[in-house]
Amino acid sequence: MKHESDLCEFYISLVGGSASGKTSFISGVVQLLVSQGLSVGKAGDEKYIYFRPVAVGSGEIDARPEPVKTAAQAIPQISSPFMSQSAGGGGGAFSAVGGAPSPLKDKAQVPSLNVTDKEGADRLGTAQQVERLIRQWQILSAENAGTKRAGFHAPTDKVSFAEMTFEVIINDVPRAKLRITDYGGEFIDDPDGTVQNVYSKLINHIYNSDGAIILANVRAMEEHIDDTFDANSSMFRAVGVNRSISADSINSLFRSMGEKKDFTIVAALTQTDNPFIDKRLSENNFRRPLTELKKNILRPTFQCAAMRKWSSGLLPVTAVGTKRDGSANVDKLNNLIEDAVISPHGIDTAVLFCLYNGALARKKELSRERDSLCGMFARPKLFADKAEREKFSELCSQIDDLSAIADALHSDPQLFEEVFEGECALEKTTVVGDVKVRKQR
Repeated sequence: MKHESDLCEFYISLVGGSASGKTSFISGVVQLLVSQGLSVGKAGDEKYIYFRPVAVGSGEIDARPEPVKTAAQAIPQISSPFMSQSAGGGGGAFSAVGGAPSPLKDKAQVPSLNVTDKEGADRLGTAQQVERLIRQWQILSAENAGTKRAGFHAPTDKVSFAEMTFEVIINDVPRAKLRITDYGGEFIDDPDGTVQNVYSKLINHIYNSDGAIILANVRAMEEHIDDTFDANSSMFRAVGVNRSISADSINSLFRSMGEKKDFTIVAALTQTDNPFIDKRLSENNFRRPLTELKKNILRPTFQCAAMRKWSSGLLPVTAVGTKRDGSANVDKLNNLIEDAVISPHGIDTAVLFCLYNGALARKKELSRERDSLCGMFARPKLFADKAEREKFSELCSQIDDLSAIADALHSDPQLFEEVFEGECALEKTTVVGDVKVRKQR
């Protein structure tokens, strides 16, 4: 029987300022992929996918020295774009071993729970606690991680994070783990206020993830529309709109990631459910502001994606949605109305797009490792060493899991239809009109 520790683990970082909608985005993940699940594929041959919560925690990345790591644990050092040199190290959100949540600086802040080290009734009880906390994500958001006891900490010596881990279940079979980490928006809002050591560590965390979802609040962008724009000029006043979503900080962050390979970037436009959004933004499913994000506002980030052959895409998302008749769930101030019917949209697409491309990348990596292990031997039973046979078996099992994830998501041609200018770097691509039809290698 496959052990949970044998599952591949994927990491997605949420990147956005304090008002970008990260907390609402997480609530949409819970609604769409935990509560409801998703059926993909042709009728009669559907694959049912859902996320089972297994761990939750929060904490702070601070400037304290960390123990020296072995070569196998070492994290590449990335220079901060805001400092002259990098003095940071690894650790924090992605340094925990064995799939356990990262240790908290103050464990009394928020419970750090993990079902994988529990058995029997303890496991069931912990699983219920984990799901309850995830459903109350606002308690665990990076912005709120330190507020319950000591108040919010200034970003001068630490950055808060919150994270949750799921098992990715396909047709009732666990195939991988997915960890989503939300970093405090104050880091993006004011990166110059973060000390050198902390900034470097935080960049390393994101560097070691499989993908990042950049959240941009369309209501904040709306305040900077230039009424004199035309088809050949930007619809926004550059300085104002860049500041509204902390674009300079985001662009610098991804520029700093060196020669990172096999990464996925998704820019998600949030608060698109508001009925009072300027029609010039919302028409054609927000095509114009999405284009602006790629061509102007986040241009350096998407240039990095193109040069480094990252997968990338853009799409509008909503954590609230509209009622069945199309009427609004929120008022002009974006507060829920009394008879709101919550129906998030697009959030699952953003997460699954990252997961799909991550599965293809990891499958390529593990296939090379398996082939290298085989060497001149065609079959694992010819391996002289028991450890080699076990490693070969483990790699084959993980590759099968990754294939199951990629095949399930690839089986629905409409799944990523709303991803604007989607690029899957590890697929062969044929362009048909506005829709890209892809065939896996």
